[in-house]
Amino acid sequence: MTRDRQATTARLLDAAFATLAGEGFAGFGINAVARAAGCDKKLIYRYFDGLDGLLDAMGARVAEDLVAALAPALDPPAATYAEMIERLALALLAHQRSDPRFRLLRAAELAGGSPSALRFQAARGRAMQDWMRQARGDLAPPEGVDAPALNSVLIAAVEGLALSGGTGLDADGGERLRHALVHLVRRAYEPG
Repeated sequence: MTRDRQATTARLLDAAFATLAGEGFAGFGINAVARAAGCDKKLIYRYFDGLDGLLDAMGARVAEDLVAALAPALDPPAATYAEMIERLALALLAHQRSDPRFRLLRAAELAGGSPSALRFQAARGRAMQDWMRQARGDLAPPEGVDAPALNSVLIAAVEGLALSGGTGLDADGGERLRHALVHLVRRAYEPG
């Protein structure tokens, strides 16, 4: 029975991601997901307590993938705030470029502005905040640097690169992009 529940839950989540990919938030709903999964919509209510629970489960899956992708950037601990942000930026770029779920959800969020998108943003935001708390420890940005604003710009740039496919700079496997990102972080966080 547990395996059936796990298999059905996984099938429903996969169908939900596929439905969102095909229809966007405008066409996303219980009936569409049930059709895509080839099951009765009652199962969505049984396993997820409805559409909000399904959206929360999808957000949790994306956040879990993000946490797993960022975990290696914590070891060993960064020696400086700049090194921490450099690791974060590179890990985010690698994850976002390789994770189709991330790109799908982020593109749908940007295109739709749906209240449902807020659930994904919140789940991803919590995962990022937890990572930052763990990675930061006693590290502090250089004096005079507005780290929250700068980090927001860097994260938006990384997302843009992931969503755009690197703007044609992938012939070398993305090495030029990684190098430029490291250069940008180091210059932005130079002391003084």
